[in-house]
Amino acid sequence: MAAKWQIRETDQVLRQFKRLGDQQKKQYREAVKTLASSDDPRKLGTFKRGKKYAAYYYELGRSFRLVYQVINEEMIILLLDVGDHKEVYGKD
Repeated sequence: MAAKWQIRETDQVLRQFKRLGDQQKKQYREAVKTLASSDDPRKLGTFKRGKKYAAYYYELGRSFRLVYQVINEEMIILLLDVGDHKEVYGKD
């Protein structure tokens, strides 16, 4: 049986979500469901240390990313950022 993770969204994610198009919102929702029902959400993303975050990056499309951290002890996935890869990686 798959582990059930709690999803917590930061204010940053909530603000960014409002700016997304319909297709991106759909991809975001599907990704959140996938992460929440995963046995190990770390395996679904790629861990990277960037200018903004040391976190997992989940690819939602060609240049669209969801950034999250996993808090194992509490079974929480903390969603940090969502948007174009240039925005979430903190690059020009």
